[in-house]
Formats: sequence, C-alpha cells, structure tokens
Amino acid sequence: MQQQIGVWPGIRILVLLAAACIGAAAWGQERLAVQVVEPQPAETEQMRLSGVVTPARQIPLAFQVGGRLAERRVEIGQSVAAGDTLFLLDPRDLEQAVTAARAEVAAAEASLAVAEAESERDQELLSQNFISRQTFGRSELGVREARTRVDAASARLAQAENALSYATLRAPVAGVVVALAAEAAST
Repeated sequence: MQQQIGVWPGIRILVLLAAACIGAAAWGQERLAVQVVEPQPAETEQMRLSGVVTPARQIPLAFQVGGRLAERRVEIGQSVAAGDTLFLLDPRDLEQAVTAARAEVAAAEASLAVAEAESERDQELLSQNFISRQTFGRSELGVREARTRVDAASARLAQAENALSYATLRAPVAGVVVALAAEAAST
C-alpha cells in the first residue's frame, strides 16, 4: 500500500531540511532554533450567491437532414474537441438514396452513349443525303437532352452524398456540451 504525502507535511520536511543546511553551514557556530508551525486556513469573508452560469458563446446544433437518431456519443458537461462526433443518424435510407442516384447517373450516361451513337450514324446518313437535315437536327437535340439528364442525375447524386455526410453531427469547435435535446432511437 502506497502512502501519499500531502502538501503541508512536504513543507515541514523542506523547513527541516533548510534548518539542517543552515546548521551545517554554520558548523561550530551557534545553532538557530527552528519552530515548526502548522499552517492554518486564512479567515476570509464568504458570500453565498444564487444565479445561473451561462457560457459566453453557445452554438446550437442540429442535423441538416431528417432521420432516426441511431447513436448519441456525448453527455451533458462533457468536453469535446472540434470535429468530434456528437450524434449519428441511421444512414440506411440515405445510403439507399446514394445508390439510387448512382443508378440514375449510369442510366443517363447509357442514354447519352446511345444518343451520341445515333447522332454519329445520322451525320453519316446526312452526308449521303439519306436523311433530311430536320431528322439530323432531332438526333442532335437528343444528344443535348441526354447530356442534360446526365448533369441532372450527377447533381442528384451529389445531393444524396451530401445528405449522407450530414448523418454525422460533429462539433464545429471545441467546447463543453451544455444541453441535449435528443436520445438514441428517436426521430
């Protein structure tokens, strides 16, 4: 069993060591008398006040997407660093939205490839005067429309990926959690 030495007994030992050093320095001379005094707390005025301590700066946080709360990783009074994960939403619906958006992009890209192939074929047929310029113009419009669909599907994919990243609520700055308004498994 290890015994801990408090601050005050340590000060007493220092005072005794200092006295011994002074005595050794004055070897053969008159010894000084050292009196050990037990420290006492100073008498100060005490006041009792009531009030509420509030932080100088509060940052209310919320998810940017809806969903079911899967996990709470903090408690009231807990210190957090910037970037620490505070809460997690159930990501399954958001992951499915990303999968669906990827499929839309793939389908739009396939449609674009078909439209471009038709346009190339129509270009060749136009050069041989087998189709009218109007027919060729429709195939060019089909290519532009297919490109627009790819752009729109890509934008929906980016939105779905952003929504998935929003399923994790992180601390924007270091601080202390002062309130919680949600429990795990709540919507």
